[in-house]
Amino acid sequence: MQQTHHDLITAMSHDLRTPLTSLRGYLDILALHCFKDQEQMDNYLHRCIDKVEQIKELSNKTFAYSLVFEQNSHPQLESMSTEALLGYIEENLNYLELEGFIIHKDIKYIKKEVLLDFSMIKRMINNLCSNIHKYSDKHVDMTLTLDDSFDLLLTNKKKSDLSKVESNKIGLRSVKRIVELHNGTCSIEESEETFSIHITIPLKKA
Repeated sequence: MQQTHHDLITAMSHDLRTPLTSLRGYLDILALHCFKDQEQMDNYLHRCIDKVEQIKELSNKTFAYSLVFEQNSHPQLESMSTEALLGYIEENLNYLELEGFIIHKDIKYIKKEVLLDFSMIKRMINNLCSNIHKYSDKHVDMTLTLDDSFDLLLTNKKKSDLSKVESNKIGLRSVKRIVELHNGTCSIEESEETFSIHITIPLKKA
């Protein structure tokens, strides 16, 4: 029970840190006036508001974190479009690109309504992007297909020096658990220099 409680608190801290880091980055951009025009400034402001809403949602629903560690938990499925899902992924990739990452993207999708636990999927995407930010060098390869399944492959080289990077693997544990709860598969291949994760989640029509 002590270990489960510790893992739960660690997961909560990990997931909150991701939108907080993004929020700080956008606020720094605004504070330094690093935007081209009013439209881009408004875009960054809307992103700040969105990140605040994410933090609010995570803090208000802390009980939901126990889903990752409970064996009898079930996703709360809701109808959403593949376009909205892709939009959330693109937003997180855009932040990484603002941080200097080069994302080589190959994206294919069919616009339709699907059933997913979007709060869980957002946590999964946040954790994946957080891992890229912490452990990856600046080049990342990504292939994504949204059709009958959510099929995502991320591959990157690791940073040359990871000795000072805090690692408790809680993010990947959360990702794997969320994928399992959606009846998907998650495979990881790792060497001293490279990291690759392949996630497949069946998409049910709404």
